[in-house]
Amino acid sequence: MSKVNNNSNAKVWAPPVFPVEGCLPGDVVKVTANYKKQIAEEVCHQRGVDSKGQSLGFECSHSLHISLFFDGTNNNEFNDTKKNHPRGCMGKLPVGVFPMQPEMK
Repeated sequence: MSKVNNNSNAKVWAPPVFPVEGCLPGDVVKVTANYKKQIAEEVCHQRGVDSKGQSLGFECSHSLHISLFFDGTNNNEFNDTKKNHPRGCMGKLPVGVFPMQPEMK
C-alpha cells in the first residue's frame, strides 16, 4: 500500500501509477490456481457422502461469488435526496429535444 507523506508540497494526491502489465495475473498457472481456490468448497461438497453413504455428486449446489464496489465519495447526495429526481437518461434531456411525432399525439 502507498505511504502518506504529510510533509508533501504537492497540490493534489493521486493513487500510485497503474502498472503497464496490469494488476491481474497473466500466467496460466496462477490463474488456474486461483480458480481452484474459488471452487474448492464446491468440489469438496461434491466429493462428500451423505448419512446413507451415498455420494452427493452433482446436485444443484454452486458457489456464487459477489463483488461489491463503493467509491466512498458521497458525491450524489443532491441527486439522491431531491424530490424531482429525473427518471433515467430521457428525464435529464431538455424539453423539446425530441419533438412529438404526429402519430404520437
